[in-house]
Amino acid sequence: YRKLDCANREIRLLELEPGSPSATIKAKLRHVTLTSKPTYEALSYTWGSPADRRPMSLDGFNGTVTANLSAALRQLCNQDRPRVLWVDALCVNQDDKDERREQVLIMRDIYEAATKVLAWLGPASDDSDLAMDLVDKRRTDLILQSQSRESSAFEKLCSRPYWTRVWILQELAVNRQRCVFG
Repeated sequence: YRKLDCANREIRLLELEPGSPSATIKAKLRHVTLTSKPTYEALSYTWGSPADRRPMSLDGFNGTVTANLSAALRQLCNQDRPRVLWVDALCVNQDDKDERREQVLIMRDIYEAATKVLAWLGPASDDSDLAMDLVDKRRTDLILQSQSRESSAFEKLCSRPYWTRVWILQELAVNRQRCVFG
């Protein structure tokens, strides 16, 4: 990692290279200042188990990311064009305590400045596609009142580890007009 200029509110953005979901994830990091109003999407997700890792190429170097982050990046990868994201595990040098502290101080601004916040709830399972379809149709009031398959699917979706994260309110609330769940 090249050092960030925290005095100028500099952040790193991840440019996810185009590719197929089965290919090795490839990305590059670039430095930008928040004052330059960069265009990017912020990823809200759970890191997952640090022991369960998948390969990734970052700036030409081979490394690994958690399985959950790998699944999210594979899902978000475009086949024909790069995608620019802010992803805390990769855009913040996790080995630099001072940088982590400085980036946490501007985290609200990072999420607020994003064109969109992408909430990755995890891979599809337990009828989660059914629950997401109902959420998209804003029928949660009907789901909560019934004991149907939809209600069970919605309950399982709401019990995922994503919803237990401390930062969830900040990540979603500051950019609530532009949140996308998947």
